Amino acid sequence: MIFKSLTLDNFRVFNGCHTIELAPRRDGLLSKPIVLFGGLNGAGKTSILSAIRIALLGRRAVSNSFSKKDYQEYLTEQINSSAIKDDDKAPATIKLEFTHTHQGEHSVYTVHRTWSDTDDEKVSLYKNNELDKSLNSEQVQSFLHDLVPPGIGDLFFFDGEKI
Repeated sequence: MIFKSLTLDNFRVFNGCHTIELAPRRDGLLSKPIVLFGGLNGAGKTSILSAIRIALLGRRAVSNSFSKKDYQEYLTEQINSSAIKDDDKAPATIKLEFTHTHQGEHSVYTVHRTWSDTDDEKVSLYKNNELDKSLNSEQVQSFLHDLVPPGIGDLFFFDGEKI
């Protein structure tokens, strides 16, 4: 799995729509396979990490024991406060685009999560820019857990401040 981009809309410190390119880069013959984020406190580093974790792990990104109601309340708290002031029904959205190869077939996937103060989270999966209508939310989450098992997620997505 290689991340390509992360799009955040009204998520935590990100008011409005912001796209962050995550694809590894090449500079001539040099490969740059690691993406690092640095910035002042409150700049959005933890928000980016949280968004990636939520996109892939869903409720398990927060806690294994969260109920659906607790998770929805948590998501509601993640909606940008300025967006809520402008529109109390403002939705928040996380889109994570990544490549994945399975049995020699290269595909581009986009997991799309959206929610608002009044609507539950909706999860959808796109494969090569086409919505996979055959999967419901639980099946999408199961597919994502097969790619990144929740038990090892902390090994790959960690906040340097917690070290």
